[in-house]
Amino acid sequence: MEALISNVNLSVKEHENNPHQETKIEHSKATEIKNLFLENTRIDVEHLYLLWMAEGTISPDDSEINTNTMGVAERYFSELVQRNVVQVREEEAPNWRKYSSFCVHNTIHQLCFSKGKEHFFEFLDLSCETQSTSNSSSSCSSSNPTRRLALYLRNQDNGYAAVPFTNEISKHLRCLLLVNPDDLQIKLEWPRGLPDLTKFRILRVLNFERFEFQGRKLLRGISKLFYLRYLSFKGCILEELPSSIGNLSLLWFLDLRVSSKMKIPNVLYKMEDLKHLYLPLLFQTSTNEKLCLGKLKKLELLENFNTGVCNVADLLEMKNLQNLSVTVEGNLEDLELVVHRMNIRSGREWLLYPLVMVKKFDCYTEERHLAFRKLIDSQFLHTLHMDGHLGYIPSNPNNNSRLTEIVLKGSQLKEDPMTTLGEFPELQVLVLQDNAFVGKEMNCSASGFRELKRLEFSNLCFLETWVVEDESMPKLSTLTVKNCRKLQLLPNGLRLRVSSVTFENDN
Repeated sequence: MEALISNVNLSVKEHENNPHQETKIEHSKATEIKNLFLENTRIDVEHLYLLWMAEGTISPDDSEINTNTMGVAERYFSELVQRNVVQVREEEAPNWRKYSSFCVHNTIHQLCFSKGKEHFFEFLDLSCETQSTSNSSSSCSSSNPTRRLALYLRNQDNGYAAVPFTNEISKHLRCLLLVNPDDLQIKLEWPRGLPDLTKFRILRVLNFERFEFQGRKLLRGISKLFYLRYLSFKGCILEELPSSIGNLSLLWFLDLRVSSKMKIPNVLYKMEDLKHLYLPLLFQTSTNEKLCLGKLKKLELLENFNTGVCNVADLLEMKNLQNLSVTVEGNLEDLELVVHRMNIRSGREWLLYPLVMVKKFDCYTEERHLAFRKLIDSQFLHTLHMDGHLGYIPSNPNNNSRLTEIVLKGSQLKEDPMTTLGEFPELQVLVLQDNAFVGKEMNCSASGFRELKRLEFSNLCFLETWVVEDESMPKLSTLTVKNCRKLQLLPNGLRLRVSSVTFENDN
């Protein structure tokens, strides 16, 4: 532990003595941001990257050739990992992003907290009833103006969570995180000292996490935060965005991954500086027309794009797009255009990690099956979720395929698909659901599934026999078999070499 503390102190001193040094991980700024989170919690790495960028800790000028700002952030974070300042779990790390989540040693967290106070931020855990309002007031009224503030709030029936936002605090604040540490089952009221946002003139980061907006509007003045770079409603219940949100023309990162269906006004196209846009899983426009996003030419990441609600042709206008997750709602022309977008180079980059979810897409005609073959043969496709009748899977998959995850639902494959699926060189996750296979026997050869880590079968009503050769699936760590009623036994030896096995049949 002493070595860890030494590493943090050394990092901070390096930054203070050589603020423009090329090794400029800028650990002191990283330390500031980390202190905005509670102890003993796992922190989403991508969230941290976005905060770094929004705060200016990492700028586009830091990017090298063929490396975007997210790549730079990941390189800087890797230095923290190498110095043992943060802890990551390798098994949690998805292969499209080197790290998924992390935590900080308690002792290191305390050290970061003390260092952070020197760099003008404040952490108020108002979820603890023992923290008095007077203590909160005094901490916010320190000699150094508070520029970053994290508020952790729970039920406020006892009135202990009043937050006195003085004018002195408001005019200096650049980052404000409002977090509900509980789940959305517990009703959360607003802190009494936060009625209006118009006074936070220079705010660059505004984060709401797991708040319930039902029955109330967004805080007044949010559309007047003209310097805002980062706005997140992740995990909130928010049914409608106001049209005034379009005034935030300098916004870089907008996270609308709420826990409810959302109505979105058709004004997002005004945010022409947007680089990352996370749409809700379920949404519609306020007027039921398609959402216009074609003017967002600076987008690097677009998540939850749905061709049923968005204009698929807009993807061709996004010249800097590198990360895309898209849902195709059963339309052949939309799927063909998505495949075309994946296979063309825009600007200096290809699409690096496309995730495609195809819903209600039955392939009963050769034309539709050809579109599916082009999709699965794309060397850029990273993740595929397919819902609909296929009948068969094309053999001889592309040896250059980057597919790491395949989910097939209701495919009604008549022939054993495991020989073909086992040939995908980078496949790590395979899920077969709801009679994706309607045959009786399945075989996995010794040479198949060299990288597979997770395998799931559910509701394969006709499967009776499953044979796995000894050398097959050498890296498999998680196996789940549910509601495959005719399958009485798992293959011999599979339980002994797979660390996590779930076998549940509803007989």
